Amino acid sequence: MIKVSTTDPDEAINAVSKVYCPHQLKLDRRATTVSTRLRADVSHSFAHVGLEYGARAAVDAGNLDNLILVMHAVRGAGNVLQQGQELQWKAGQTITVSGGRPTRFSFDPIFAQSSLRLDPMDVKLHCEKLLNVSLDHDVRFELQHFSPELEALWSQILTMSSLRESLPPLGLGYLQQMAIDVLLYGHPHNYSYLFGTAERRIEGLASDAIALIDSLPEYEVLHVADVAARMRVSARSLERAFRESLGMGPAQYLRTKRLDRARRLLEEADRGTSVTDIAAAQGFYHPSRFAQYYRDRFGESPSATIARR
Repeated sequence: MIKVSTTDPDEAINAVSKVYCPHQLKLDRRATTVSTRLRADVSHSFAHVGLEYGARAAVDAGNLDNLILVMHAVRGAGNVLQQGQELQWKAGQTITVSGGRPTRFSFDPIFAQSSLRLDPMDVKLHCEKLLNVSLDHDVRFELQHFSPELEALWSQILTMSSLRESLPPLGLGYLQQMAIDVLLYGHPHNYSYLFGTAERRIEGLASDAIALIDSLPEYEVLHVADVAARMRVSARSLERAFRESLGMGPAQYLRTKRLDRARRLLEEADRGTSVTDIAAAQGFYHPSRFAQYYRDRFGESPSATIARR
């Protein structure tokens, strides 16, 4: 158990770094000192942390590596910024902050938190066990407030965690699994489409597959089987998700994206550029079929697009 009460900013940074991660602490220019109080049980990867700085403070947590923080505001208000997404939370609210991204916090002078620190690997392994699949990426939770229902459940978990000193190791392990279960089933994350109702799974699968397709570099061509493999679902499941969410199949969506990329390349090409080469680069290996698809979508032939250069 770590217990620290200090007015020394450097001592505060050192103590909090041992619990969370190395970081930079900046005080409000009107504040000359801190009144930091830290209480943390770090004997287990599933750590319970109580922390207050006692001053208006800004924290640059770097990439928050190897951490998932479930942060409950006991009093005051805090703010978090991750890659352009910003969220404020106040007394009685809880948020989940996943690591691996540049993260900055700011806290008002009375802010106090009761937080649970999770190991991303523990969460990923438990998620794999629940789904009986192997996951390519860590679980990343959405940066948003807990729902009222989840907040009520989480309050009970925090209460049980506060009694952890009286729990045997096996009991603490069960509490950790319970906390991860509650998060995986109750809070949105990048694998949410594999949980919950059939409607939610379908909508999430289509959304994540579209995000994958839209993020592809122009030189990479995927087919339906490739997308299904990356999403770890069958081609039939992918087809259903697209049909119900977009009204078109994944093959048509992929073809549309490849046609759009081909058009951009044609618009930037010199007059002597081979249409066949550009078509093949986007996975269209039959010139006549490519020309027909192109005309249907853009109302002109590929050669007409180049001719305007």
